[in-house]
Amino acid sequence: MPVDLNDTAARLGVPVEDVERVHRLAGDLPSAPLPAKADAPALLDRLAVRPDDAAEIMAGWPDPGSPLWPPELRWLLDRSIALVRADLGGYGWLSPGPALPRERGPAWRHLYVYAYLALVGVVTGYHREHGIAEAVSWVTLADLGRNLAIDRRMHREGWPVMQSWLTLHARGGIYELGRLQHHRGGGAIDLHIPDSGPMTPEAVAASLDEARAFFPRHFPDE
Repeated sequence: MPVDLNDTAARLGVPVEDVERVHRLAGDLPSAPLPAKADAPALLDRLAVRPDDAAEIMAGWPDPGSPLWPPELRWLLDRSIALVRADLGGYGWLSPGPALPRERGPAWRHLYVYAYLALVGVVTGYHREHGIAEAVSWVTLADLGRNLAIDRRMHREGWPVMQSWLTLHARGGIYELGRLQHHRGGGAIDLHIPDSGPMTPEAVAASLDEARAFFPRHFPDE
């Protein structure tokens, strides 16, 4: 059924240009299912999501028929997943969709978290194809919980940037190796410092040494 993009944008409370972008990039490309709701608490724990954030995410879960999820919100979730999945293996900056009016409730506040959860199985499959250890996968993906905690400390003002940042993790574009995050790029590796404790010269050197072995092994063509 064709989507009325103007009506969808109005109902979402976002510029129509943002909805047109999602529609253009996602098209009819395949999405990915969310994990079973019963499995979600364990997954959120593995992704280092704090209990207060996890409780909100579970409260807004996109159950079939939930009144928290009007059709336009379900459409955006499905197409956002497809948009990010289509760029699996990419490492450029990618917005998963428009910044939503998060005060409308947990479904609106955490829509891109649900998209991230749906993509966990996709990106860990990509990691396995590249021979990346499961431990690296999970410590990398656990940046979700860290970013949710930072956003909470920032009084919910940090998420518009974080929702794009986390598409790097969901596409296999960034890896946490020891103290640093290493972001794949066109001929160079960008470094990021996660909010995870003290920085020491020894920890930085160890992370750089690990990266020097990691990227030629798992991405030999880059």
